[in-house]
Amino acid sequence: MPRREWTIEQLVTLVEGSTLVGRDRRARPVRLPAALTDVAEHDTRRWDTQLAQDHPSDFGAAVDSWWQAVARPGEPQSVRLRREQDGVWREIEVTSLNLLHQESIGCVLTFSRQLGEVDTPAPPSRHDGAMFEAPHSIVQHLDEIGTILRTEGDVEEVFGLAASALDGHPVLDHLHPEDRDAAVAMWVEILASPDRARTIQQRIVRPDGSSLWIQSTVMNRIETSGTILSMSHDISAGRAKEAALAASEQELRFLTEVVPVAVFRSTASGNIAFANARWGTLLDDASTLSEVFARVDVDDCDRLRRAFADAKETGGTATCRVRTRDAERHLEFRLQGVVDHADVEGEVDVIGTVDDVTSAVIRAFELQASAERDPLTGLANRRALSRTLDAAVAGARPTLVLFGDLDDFKQVNDRWGHEAGDLVLSAIGHRLRDAVRPDDVVGRWGGDEFVVVCLDVAVGREPDVIERLHLALADPIEIGDDTYMAQVSMGAVRPAPGEDAEAVLRRADTAMYEAKRTRHRTVGAGA
Repeated sequence: MPRREWTIEQLVTLVEGSTLVGRDRRARPVRLPAALTDVAEHDTRRWDTQLAQDHPSDFGAAVDSWWQAVARPGEPQSVRLRREQDGVWREIEVTSLNLLHQESIGCVLTFSRQLGEVDTPAPPSRHDGAMFEAPHSIVQHLDEIGTILRTEGDVEEVFGLAASALDGHPVLDHLHPEDRDAAVAMWVEILASPDRARTIQQRIVRPDGSSLWIQSTVMNRIETSGTILSMSHDISAGRAKEAALAASEQELRFLTEVVPVAVFRSTASGNIAFANARWGTLLDDASTLSEVFARVDVDDCDRLRRAFADAKETGGTATCRVRTRDAERHLEFRLQGVVDHADVEGEVDVIGTVDDVTSAVIRAFELQASAERDPLTGLANRRALSRTLDAAVAGARPTLVLFGDLDDFKQVNDRWGHEAGDLVLSAIGHRLRDAVRPDDVVGRWGGDEFVVVCLDVAVGREPDVIERLHLALADPIEIGDDTYMAQVSMGAVRPAPGEDAEAVLRRADTAMYEAKRTRHRTVGAGA
């Protein structure tokens, strides 16, 4: 589908008077043409800094609008959000427009306009309407060997120490001795997996000897920010278990909603313990692996089952590309088996991502199709003809190959010019295509030479096929006010067992020249 192109003049009209930012595919700010920043307030803040001003209940809609824009180049995607600015809540219309395909812009434009003040929105609540209080939480930045570089949040409530007292000390010094081995094992995984998250439950031992359970989500951000990031919540007995789980899910959802793929975790029993909004779009909110498999094409389902089994059994990775049952999408699953550190039996869950790769599959198909098509006639080219012939011989299919050459094509170019010659070649190619069955292949070998590969033709039926092709070329071809009568010499052969395409076509070409020399219309099998 063509992507809409926008002129600078159209974009100036579109963004004038708004607050504007340009971002690359990873949402990083990029430079914009001066013509746009002259008419709009240029905002170069990071996406997360902007998002932090919005109401948490609108995060999902904001992120979804971004990725809808990325998926639909040239089509503006708008959403209305509630944003706090200078202590006042306002309704904001945010529009994203993917112009990555336009070299002169090369980014996703996001611009916003204020629609007016709104009442202060209520804090986000659970689906049953009950409110919950956030547990004590901390954020720590650590180096590669686990030294604490910086701690933020409810530090004294968790560690019983001031933040400054933690700096420069190994984080293991504050863990319960029984939890250190598991923490070290997870740390090794984290170092080997940049930008992947791991979650663990462990105990903090405070100076007074008391301990406190925390749940930590740890990410390796060495390559991007130079630190290991650990986000922890108090999940000790003094906190309601449900509140801790809700906070953990909200944290993970915030992290995963900004990526363009579905993110999920399935338990050892096959339930979907966590999934982001993109999962709902791609897998129709499947809540079990059985429901996932039911949404996959029957022919691909076993491969996906094996991929999940491999990830669980080996604790490693697996990748599987499948089609949905309605054949509308191609999905790529990337899976990782992980041990649930909170489970005393150490059962293996599967975490992973699901990406909609339909566009990539279609592009690959189109590229392959264009690589096997003659640009003038749209017929198969040499590569496609050779592949078809090799497959037919390998499958022992009774095949008839005809090699045709125009007897007097030079006079067309000499008399009417090369444009007329192209018209004649296209007309002949289309007539040959219309004269054979849908599964037969018609191709242009080069110049004024054509090849017809007729599959599953019984011995003795050759004259019928040949006569049908000659009849298709019998009518004159109109060239302006003149007409041209095509005369085609054909060589007809049948492939021998084990013969490759090159040898078959060489024999057909020889038969064609014999037909031209003897003035017979066709020489070869059944002619």
